[in-house]
Amino acid sequence: MSIKLSERTHASRKPLTPLTAPTATSFHRTPLFPHNTDNCFSDIHGRTIVLRGLNVGGCSKVPNVTPGAHGGEGRISYSGRPFKTIVEAGEWWARLRLWGVSIVRWVVTWEAIEPQKIGDYDDEYIDYVYKVLDKAGENGLKVFVDVHQDCWSRLSGGSGAPEWTFLLVGLDPSKFHSTYTSATIPLQPEASILSAKAPYIFSEPHLPFQQTILSKPSSHLWPTNYSKLSTATMFTMFFAGETFAPKASIPVPGRGERNVGQLIQEAYINAFRHLARKLASLECILGWDVMNEPHPGFIGLPSLKRWNEDTELHLGVMANGVQGMVLASGGEGAPSTKPQLKIPIYRRSWPRPSKVSGYVDYELSRGGRVWLEGRKDIWREEGVWWWDPKNREGYDCKWDYFMKHPKTGALIDFGRDFYAPFIRKFLSAVREGRCQGLKDLGLHQGAGMGLWSFIEPVPNIGPPTWVEEEELLQADKTSSAGGLGVCYAPHWYDLRACFEKRLSYSLSFDVGALALGSRNFFQHSYFGRLGLLGNYKSQLTRVACHVQSFRQSGKPTPILVGETGVPFDINGFEAYKTGDVHLQMVMLDSITGAMERVGRGSLSWTLWNFTSENFVTIDPISDALESGDGWNSEDFSLVSRDWAMTEVKYPQQPLTPSDDCQPRTMAFVPNNKGVPLIRARDFGDLYAGARCIGAWIRPYPAKVAGVLLSSQFTLGNVDSGTRACWGGTFKMKYLLGRGNGVSSDLEIGRTTEIFLPAYHFGGGPWSLIIRILGFPAAAAAITVTSEECSGMMEIQSMDGTLFWIYSEATQSLNIVHTHQLSGWSVEVVVASGVPAHRRRYRVLRQLLTLFILGVLGVIFALVIGSWYYSHMVQLEEFNMKST
Repeated sequence: MSIKLSERTHASRKPLTPLTAPTATSFHRTPLFPHNTDNCFSDIHGRTIVLRGLNVGGCSKVPNVTPGAHGGEGRISYSGRPFKTIVEAGEWWARLRLWGVSIVRWVVTWEAIEPQKIGDYDDEYIDYVYKVLDKAGENGLKVFVDVHQDCWSRLSGGSGAPEWTFLLVGLDPSKFHSTYTSATIPLQPEASILSAKAPYIFSEPHLPFQQTILSKPSSHLWPTNYSKLSTATMFTMFFAGETFAPKASIPVPGRGERNVGQLIQEAYINAFRHLARKLASLECILGWDVMNEPHPGFIGLPSLKRWNEDTELHLGVMANGVQGMVLASGGEGAPSTKPQLKIPIYRRSWPRPSKVSGYVDYELSRGGRVWLEGRKDIWREEGVWWWDPKNREGYDCKWDYFMKHPKTGALIDFGRDFYAPFIRKFLSAVREGRCQGLKDLGLHQGAGMGLWSFIEPVPNIGPPTWVEEEELLQADKTSSAGGLGVCYAPHWYDLRACFEKRLSYSLSFDVGALALGSRNFFQHSYFGRLGLLGNYKSQLTRVACHVQSFRQSGKPTPILVGETGVPFDINGFEAYKTGDVHLQMVMLDSITGAMERVGRGSLSWTLWNFTSENFVTIDPISDALESGDGWNSEDFSLVSRDWAMTEVKYPQQPLTPSDDCQPRTMAFVPNNKGVPLIRARDFGDLYAGARCIGAWIRPYPAKVAGVLLSSQFTLGNVDSGTRACWGGTFKMKYLLGRGNGVSSDLEIGRTTEIFLPAYHFGGGPWSLIIRILGFPAAAAAITVTSEECSGMMEIQSMDGTLFWIYSEATQSLNIVHTHQLSGWSVEVVVASGVPAHRRRYRVLRQLLTLFILGVLGVIFALVIGSWYYSHMVQLEEFNMKST
């Protein structure tokens, strides 16, 4: 074996600021397909493709609203979300590419497409989307369109559907707040229910009394709306209106009587058929995420008298299913003159997410009737509930109405009976729209957007079973310039950290396993920072394994985690007050590190989220900090205009979006346990606005000439109180030249491209080790100090050659192998940065601390397990008595 090196050496130099987009992560005009052997993507050359990117953007869930004549909503438009101009979009796309982003999950809501009425599409906004995504394609990015919703609509505390969908069903959104049929914060404090007691009613003492630009429409309570009447009714009607509410029909000119649920689903599908037609020529679009976090509503609910409190978040005033229906009635038709309901109030608890802490005695006539004037109560009309003077509660219901088909009596399976059929209709429609759009432009059907289907599981339920006959629609690899296939696209969050807005990694729990019914607290307890990494890896591995039930045929199916992220305002806004982002760094590094360690390291993901307008203000009413992405007090954006956590500040001052928002001043810099984070300043404005850069801008093998066996990055000095947190060690192993089962005849098919971000490796020195496993002598180890480096390893016994070249300007390391080496495994190790200084006895102290924490954890688990067992026994006895 012989090794040859070529390097421009520089004894001492500053890091080079990259100005050219990384070649490793460029996918311009590159169609993608399912891998032949692994659950990941591949290109036309059979290389393994790993995609890393962002959701763009968090602020796209709320519109720019032109005020109406009387202070109400006027013209609703989403143009300018998330980029104010097309020029700004192009600048951000170019910067994100330099950060290593290769894929974008583009957030678009139904309301943005069809805000006013059925069939009235906002083509001005659609034209804006076309131009913005065209810029993304010019910058080499791949995009898939995320049809986004949360809790159905912003009028029911989330985002997604337009107001007219409620009106079509017969619901009056203006009554949701006063009847507890949605948890929303009013526009004005005097409009709140018992505004003086709002913290008690909402069970969230830090919630604002009225909506702000950051807290609208529901603040931290928004997830509770999934089990409120407004949201549950809309999802039930959307997916199964004809089944569970066949009487809910309205006359449609020229079409006779139509079920309103059927009309709403058709309108949804037609809206995105129209969007697909307009975007058909964009080759950067991979495909469509059919619906963000779909929910079954009432469908499949075992009992209308109880929601599953382990899987449906309960906080504040929470009516059960039938109580929500009674609340919506406003007491109409009640046998008593002043009917009342006793509704439980939930507060946070542990180990269960929440517990009942009190009750509200609610007089039904107080909030009024939620159903519009002249419209019937859908559920009462179907006989789901009724007034019953003989019942001590004054009403009764068919408690298992949504468990069985009303006509056949067959047990309902939401995924099989409703979700999967809807997916097929949606995908068929967008393909029709694409075909028509290409015809409109005179383009052949092999051009334009891709035909990938990104399918999400139902949160806390699981994925539908993919019907293989659908793949007949995806016959060959030439049917689309963007590629084709089906991708499993689940979401994952540390739910406890997100909803409690707190993190302590001394002791963490696998809340996913506990929510699934496990009571082995010791097994699901993790200690320390490495324990947090193991905890997240365990949960994400479980999520990824669901692909087996999604694709029961066993065919390789790419997995892309569509959403995951970190709430930056955890632990009482501490990082905004001190600049110490240690917990945010640890959490984000643990999430990305865990995803790297799932399976063979080929997991793709899009982090939540990018919001260029993320900012922080001081609430003049409470004198408290408010931060976020402009929706429900969420603060997940990886970029921000606030200066507390950004190593390089925005060139302009933080936004002041209204007179009520006060700008902040601060005299500190972001730091990790007191060590300033200033690495990004070596690169000018390259990383301006980015937060916790080292934790998520990471090296990764974007294109692997073969089968990836493992890939992971260990961030340097996360725990150090003496060294800056950047650099680290990247390791990967891969099998040469077997990506498509045969060796490629083209050199590009034998070229592995690795993204090495300037933040971690710019300027050097860093070490590179490349070894062929099975050949002890076939290894090269060099120290890279220059802007460019290349080398060659010749294996005479096999007449094979391994060639590599590194370019700091393009942040890429390319490794090319010859045919003769196909089938052998290669290990690549890249290490950068200087280890933290070891303090005396530090290791001994850490071991002693872990031992003490372990003992305390065991005691804690035993105490909690004993309490929980007795609590469950009492609950079972209570349920038996209730039954």
